[in-house]
Amino acid sequence: MSFLELELSIDEVELERLELAVSSEWTRATTVVRLRGGGAEGLGEDVTYQPELHERPPVPEVVGRWTLESFSGSLEDVRFFEGALDDQGGLDYRRWAWESAALDLALNQAGTSLADVLDRKPRPVTYVVSTRAVNVLPLLERYPDIRFKLDPDRQWSEDFIDRLAELACVDTADFKGVFRGSFGQPPDARLYRRIAEAFPEAWLEDPGLNEETDEVLRPYRDRITWDAPIHSAADAEALPFPPRCLNVKPSRFGTVRRLFEFYDWCESRGVLMYGGGQFELGVGRAQIQYLASLFQEVTLKQRVNGKQFATLVQLLEDEKGEWLVRFAYSTDGTVRRGPVTLRAADLERLRAALKKTPKLAAVLDLAGV
Repeated sequence: MSFLELELSIDEVELERLELAVSSEWTRATTVVRLRGGGAEGLGEDVTYQPELHERPPVPEVVGRWTLESFSGSLEDVRFFEGALDDQGGLDYRRWAWESAALDLALNQAGTSLADVLDRKPRPVTYVVSTRAVNVLPLLERYPDIRFKLDPDRQWSEDFIDRLAELACVDTADFKGVFRGSFGQPPDARLYRRIAEAFPEAWLEDPGLNEETDEVLRPYRDRITWDAPIHSAADAEALPFPPRCLNVKPSRFGTVRRLFEFYDWCESRGVLMYGGGQFELGVGRAQIQYLASLFQEVTLKQRVNGKQFATLVQLLEDEKGEWLVRFAYSTDGTVRRGPVTLRAADLERLRAALKKTPKLAAVLDLAGV
């Protein structure tokens, strides 16, 4: 990982608290970490959810000269919180604020970008809206082409589910079945089956698996994806079955090294990635969108003789700036080279999928738009 050898020099540190009154019961607070040195600045954002934990956050002794590797090592023994946390993810959230600020500063001091260091170019990304169910129909009236990530629950009526299915606007259904501290929703086999059947193209995120729900979701395993339990490649390895797609939230990974080890793990196995926000109030949202833009691909789910697999269409660029398109296929989470066969119906689905990836569509000239 050559980027971990980037050098940085820190002369001063500043913390800035950001706040947004979300409701009468809750104020969202985050902390922006500012590292300065040599006329440059690096920023990161601590997205720890409990506002009281942003009142007097600790400031590690980081003034001096470092590499990204040694800077990260200096944080290993830092006590970022007093007392026990309800959500242990807070340790990663706070660590990520400092590590991402250090990466930002190192890049700025070197006069380069992460894309250049990684030899990649940012590409257009597709956005979906994560919101409450009550907001869906009003938003569609104003933005008919909008896509959603929604959190199904037992309060959803049959009519509402049918209406969403008719509109075909749900990309991800987040069951919130993996608890983070006390936050989560209990497993519900009936709800899981109803949602899986109603939205046949949607990812099914974070189901709570027990004997009953595992059996209900078994036919839909190729659409099950995970978010809350993923803090490292080791967490992905430990999942109950190989994933086809995972939600990558950089702040969950804590360290820059752990995040990029995860990127490598997914790419080597053909595991798709998508990102999600953490209710950032500052620079953190732009940073995760930039990370998401550094790679782009389209996946077609296929089935032949009862066996499921996926064709991957990936947009690459060589050192001369020439665009390359790679076709591959994956089975059981492993990318395989070799012939890829697309039927006429698959090509139609490919055209539809390419509408979400304009650069790849333009190179292939198959989008029909």
